[in-house]
Amino acid sequence: MVPVLRNVHGFHISVACRAKATVVSVVPVFVMKRRTFSFSETLRPRRDSDGAELLANWNQQHDSADFIEPLESAMSHVLIPAITGRKCNQLERDVSSLPARFGGLGLGNSLIEAPREYKTSVGTTAPLAEQIKAQQHHLPEDSTVKSSKQTSQHKKDEDVKERVKSVYERAPLKTKRALDMATEKGSSRHNELRDLEAELLGIVCKDVEIEPQLQDTTGEQLNSGSNMAKDARLDIHARGF
Repeated sequence: MVPVLRNVHGFHISVACRAKATVVSVVPVFVMKRRTFSFSETLRPRRDSDGAELLANWNQQHDSADFIEPLESAMSHVLIPAITGRKCNQLERDVSSLPARFGGLGLGNSLIEAPREYKTSVGTTAPLAEQIKAQQHHLPEDSTVKSSKQTSQHKKDEDVKERVKSVYERAPLKTKRALDMATEKGSSRHNELRDLEAELLGIVCKDVEIEPQLQDTTGEQLNSGSNMAKDARLDIHARGF
């Protein structure tokens, strides 16, 4: 077992070194992309659709908080001001980092979330890691993996609740009311979001149509979840960029 454990620990060390080197080399590129994206925001505001994906790529790296600080700086001082049209204070940054269901933009702060995401990743993969160290050739029991995921999700939910509570304790009455309205049931109705998206698409597209009528099928094999009803409609049809 000793050689196996050494190999496992050596693997972890090499992965950590490689991850740190990767973060150091790639973060400046991401910062540049954020700045370029922010410039386009000043010309044509839209939602940062890839912000969550960008942050998720690096939140699970071990001991990388110091290396992703330039990314957070670009988010706070370049991207968000480009969206809002003014400088962003700490409270506004915290609000923007909240999930959309709590009135935020989902632009997470990696400096805060990276340690938590790393612990979550370690906890979720712990059963598999133990099997690898024990040189077992079968996967962990589904119940064990499910339990780890549930524990991690519970901790994540509790963390979000604490962040929301912290924002409410510091926010002025006007901000609290705005957050309350954003989190009310039905505050973001499908039709309203559809119409807003169509309006924004109309800025850059020549032909935007809401709920266009679909052509009848002529024997095509569609997915099992396809809506085959006569009144089926697309939400939006846009062309002519």
